[in-house]
Amino acid sequence: MSKSEILSRWNKFIKDNNLEFNPNIDIDEKAGICAKYNGSCLCLPRWRTICPCPEIFDDLKEADACYCMLFKAKGKTVDLKKHNEMTKKVREKLGLNKK
Repeated sequence: MSKSEILSRWNKFIKDNNLEFNPNIDIDEKAGICAKYNGSCLCLPRWRTICPCPEIFDDLKEADACYCMLFKAKGKTVDLKKHNEMTKKVREKLGLNKK
């Protein structure tokens, strides 16, 4: 999957779901990384095999942003405390937290 295909898919996704890109993220750079992983999630490519992943909606409910903070709820500011709590839960669920 090419970077331009990924950008096109992402733009359609945010439009269809009333979301926006996080302005603090370099979208072009992230699309290049995503293309390198054949369209998988930027942060969890082994577990979330497509970006945007279906789990994004759970992430948004908890933290107004997805795990990798690429997408966020339109008009919302990402609460880093909530986001950190959500990522901790995701990592625990996947067995990624060190004990």
